[in-house]
Amino acid sequence: MEFGPGGPNDDAIPAIVRAERARAKMLAQALTKICEVKEAEPRFFFLTAFCLLKAGEKDAVRPWLERALEHALAEVDDPNVTEARTAARVVAEVGRVAASLGDDGLLERSCRAYLTFVTAGVPIVKGHLQVVDEARSPIVYWARRLIEGGRFVELYRLLTEPGARPFRTIPTVLRKDLAAVTTPEPFTKAVQGECVRPADHLRLAEFLAEYFESDAAAIAHLERVHERFATDPAVHFELARLLARRGEWAKAYAAAKAGFEGTPAGADQERLALLATRLGVLSGQAQMDVSSLRSIERSRDRLSHWAEVFALLGERESAIRLYGEAAGRGERPNMQLGGLYLQSGDLENALRYVNRHRREGSSVRPWPAEEELPQPRDAVSLLSADQARARIFEKLGVDFFIDRWLAAQQERPTAEEEKRAAELLSVLGAGDADQRRKARAELAQMNPRVGPLLKKALDSKDEWVRVVVRGMLGDWAEPR
Repeated sequence: MEFGPGGPNDDAIPAIVRAERARAKMLAQALTKICEVKEAEPRFFFLTAFCLLKAGEKDAVRPWLERALEHALAEVDDPNVTEARTAARVVAEVGRVAASLGDDGLLERSCRAYLTFVTAGVPIVKGHLQVVDEARSPIVYWARRLIEGGRFVELYRLLTEPGARPFRTIPTVLRKDLAAVTTPEPFTKAVQGECVRPADHLRLAEFLAEYFESDAAAIAHLERVHERFATDPAVHFELARLLARRGEWAKAYAAAKAGFEGTPAGADQERLALLATRLGVLSGQAQMDVSSLRSIERSRDRLSHWAEVFALLGERESAIRLYGEAAGRGERPNMQLGGLYLQSGDLENALRYVNRHRREGSSVRPWPAEEELPQPRDAVSLLSADQARARIFEKLGVDFFIDRWLAAQQERPTAEEEKRAAELLSVLGAGDADQRRKARAELAQMNPRVGPLLKKALDSKDEWVRVVVRGMLGDWAEPR
């Protein structure tokens, strides 16, 4: 909807437009009376301004918009969240009207007011529904004014304020506007005076990557300053992360390793060590010194990450031990342990953990989003549970564990158990589908001492019977 008067000459305005203006003026007069009430809601002040605008009384609009802002800001701390969200919507609408009128002063005020609501924790977004479309928020309207005027320092300050940062679609909305007037290099030169501390430079690098979609510009900026902040782990980490995102593994490894070597013991050093080790493997050129990694104090919530890193370096014993500690803290690294034991040739333990994976699945603590990398894996770690079992039985023989278990059985079944097992085996090979299903279920519930009686079914001509019986015996015989 376009705001503003329909034209300079009332005589030229069609009758229908004049009628609409008259109705709008009458409505504005009615709303004015509502606004005289002591606790009138902010939206009524805005609606009064809107109706005056539709009535063609442009000069009377601004005072009402200002009053709408004033009353809306009074709702910021309202314990009633619905009222606060409605007030935020009013602020956004004031900004939209101010932008259409070309009133920069009022637009900036509405932008600041909107940021006040965000920083106060008013839920501007509820579920998947936005109270205000980010592309039509006062932040975007005011940012576009600043871009058009080449006021890059003010723009940068606005968009890096805490209140503006939660809006993740704003960079997408403004990219074309920025690209039309500048490039990363002159923009960086214009705003670099805002950067004093390492965190300031990191914020600028993030801005360049988001608003210009230029990891190269972000990397170039961090490379210019990272020697000046050689002891700051965050600068090295971000530089390594951006280089890794571009697939420049060797340079990323060098940045992460330099950060690790220059960082004192603690969480930052641990994070850089984990990153550098994986980048070294991905680069295929260098690896971290294992002895230096062993000396690092490991966080309890990163045990599985360390296990993965030691596995990548071929330190299987350390990886197995760390995955075991992680399992003691509630994680389920079953398939990871199965793969490591398979690599080391311990096929019994490999099958034990693969079987656990089949029963209860596997889950380990995921890597933080900012540390995610393509994981270099060998053929073993890419195996599924069924493929791992096939590999194990290919080496040991399909009935290795069954034969060993049967040979160790000393307890004999009772006469009644022998008779019932024989009956069920007969049904298993000759009954209809429903009878077979029931026989299978009952056999599986019998005492394992009937196992030797089932062995002869492994030679059955019926492949289904052979598979079912081998599965039952495997459940009893295989390591769990």
